[in-house]
Amino acid sequence: MRKKILLAACAALLCLVSCNKMQTGTNLLKNPGFEEGGGALPSYWSQDVWSENTLAVSCVRESGTAYEGTGFVTITSNAPADAKLVQNVAVSPKSIYKLSGYIKAEDIPEGNAHD
Repeated sequence: MRKKILLAACAALLCLVSCNKMQTGTNLLKNPGFEEGGGALPSYWSQDVWSENTLAVSCVRESGTAYEGTGFVTITSNAPADAKLVQNVAVSPKSIYKLSGYIKAEDIPEGNAHD
């Protein structure tokens, strides 16, 4: 079954869009709204896929109607897969961080997709 996950811009995870250090409220992500980038993926983000068939997954940066701004990423999988966009973020020990984001999902079957 084809799965389509539309990750709305500004503030996404599992695609982790907003990573704020609690004391200052500073966003630690680069390009959190997926607005920047000239290729298939937004700048500063990389694709991470766990699947027996990584070719069954595609991640594409798009522009249009997003939660905020105009940038978003569409992740499409034609087979069971754990697909996401990732970004390394420098953090400090013994600190509290808030992760938040917006995800729009379509055509996701009920139950565990890996059954």
